Order: sequence, then C-alpha cells, then structure tokens
Amino acid sequence: MHIIETGTFLGRVPFARIGNGRNPILVINGGQGFMMAPDRERMSKDVRRLKRLLPNERSFVLVGYDPCPVTVTVEGLADDVADIIDRHLGGRADVMGISYGGVVASTPRLLVPSNDRGSRREITLNLSLPER
Repeated sequence: MHIIETGTFLGRVPFARIGNGRNPILVINGGQGFMMAPDRERMSKDVRRLKRLLPNERSFVLVGYDPCPVTVTVEGLADDVADIIDRHLGGRADVMGISYGGVVASTPRLLVPSNDRGSRREITLNLSLPER
C-alpha cells in the first residue's frame, strides 16, 4: 500500500502525491477538476486510480485547480503549474495531462525552462491518442 499525501500547493491548488522522488510525474487533472469540490477523499481516490497506470518506480503528483480563481485562462493555469514545479518539485517534473489537463500541459509556458532563482524546469510532455 502506498502512502498518499494530500494538501495544497501555492496555498490554493489541491494535490495528492505518492512518493517524494526527484523528477516526479506531474499529472494535471482533467476539466472535472473545475466541477467537483477539491476534497482529500476525491483527490486520494483519483491518485489511487492513476497509480495503476503509471510506472511503479516513479513518484507522482496529481494537481487540481484553484477552487476560487479570480479568472481562468489556460495560460494562468499553466503559470500555476510552472510555479508548482519551480517552488515545490525542485524545478523538475515530467508533465502529463488528463483531457483538459493535456491542453494546459501543452502550453508554451510549460515547454520553456525556467531560469528563475537559478532553477531549471525539465519537462517531458506525454500525450496519448486513442487508436482507430
């Protein structure tokens, strides 16, 4: 059984995490993250489901969305994710998104490394398309 840590990044963005390894997989939740209240139980349930799909040897973090945003834009959401990587994940993460989270993950803000505070953000974007 894996220990699930829940909380908020930046004082407002909910997360659930399994493991504390360097260079985690950061998973941006889909649009349902806007529709459902970000509670620990739901985030924990989602992260348990994801654990079955992701590599066993990697730690990962599922992030949701600010429950009380002033405005919502893809760029603003990407800024939050970039700040989370820089401030809370040591400047490194492999990023993937579920559904709408994939749109956020593919924004230029997340594809350009950060040079703030001497850190460097290394991101690998993983998108999968259904087979036809």
